[in-house]
Amino acid sequence: SRGPRYRDFRQAMGDFHLGALRSWLAETRNRDEAAFQAVLTAMRLASQDQTKSSQIHQAKLHAAEVPFELISCARKLQDACDLCLKYGKSSLRSDAEVARILVEAAATAAMTQVATNLDGVDPKPDFVAGAAALVQQIQELGELQNSPTSQKLDLDKH
Repeated sequence: SRGPRYRDFRQAMGDFHLGALRSWLAETRNRDEAAFQAVLTAMRLASQDQTKSSQIHQAKLHAAEVPFELISCARKLQDACDLCLKYGKSSLRSDAEVARILVEAAATAAMTQVATNLDGVDPKPDFVAGAAALVQQIQELGELQNSPTSQKLDLDKH
């Protein structure tokens, strides 16, 4: 058997499965593409079409939902990275830290997409405040100066 540390890691990871995550991300990519196409279709409506404004509004709202879901997923991924840092082999810790940095970048990029998709949409949907709070939390948890690598290298002193 692999020992108590591995058991603790498996228990902490719970139902987190990378295969399911890959499938979800592929499906999410397809939904994001379809949502973007809906925005383009709505924007191409004739200016005389009285539903154009409403269709653009609805399409933009829908287009913002997908990157919001990515932000929520990023928070879960960040937790998984933390578990890898806690229980993982020391030789792989830098990989977990790099993954945390990439997760933070993905969350920030997704928030940019949410903001872009909702440009000109008023009032903003309720999930926008939640998305901004999640991104801030992810960024705060991912600050480089708090990482074990930077502490090991004393990056703050250089």
